[in-house]
Amino acid sequence: MGSLTIPLSQLFAERQIAPCKYKVQLPNGKFQGELEIGLKFFPKVHHGVLDVHLIEAHGLLDSDALGKSDPYAAIYCHKDIQRSRVIERSLNPVWNEHFRFNVNNEVTEVLIKLFDKDDMRSDDPLGNVVIPLDKVFADGETAPMKYKVLGSKGQPQGDVSVALKFSSMD
Repeated sequence: MGSLTIPLSQLFAERQIAPCKYKVQLPNGKFQGELEIGLKFFPKVHHGVLDVHLIEAHGLLDSDALGKSDPYAAIYCHKDIQRSRVIERSLNPVWNEHFRFNVNNEVTEVLIKLFDKDDMRSDDPLGNVVIPLDKVFADGETAPMKYKVLGSKGQPQGDVSVALKFSSMD
């Protein structure tokens, strides 16, 4: 018999390849015959509920003049935003809060923005965490993991612990 190679980048980008002919290569390297084939790609659609368990953070930036931040988290999942409670005067807050988001195949990551709550002026940013969702979509859940909190210039500013769980509605 023989083999042929079909580049799949066009298939992933356009979701289909119209029928066309490919030359069949024999084990000795010579070509003999053709195979006409068309392909359609049906990606797995993620439709369900994502549970984000915001556990704690360590080593956050001290942005208050009085020595401690009052951190809270804003969790962004596609177009939905939810916010944790404020933990007063702590650089190592423990939230242990769950946030539920309805997700579909457009959602690929969760963004967590950490802030220091200020009463007299706008809240100070403490850093961001981006969590890709491919593992939780494949496995259904992830154990608690530490993610680096990155500042505006990409510098590490502590870490945050998060666990994820995905429940499919398909």
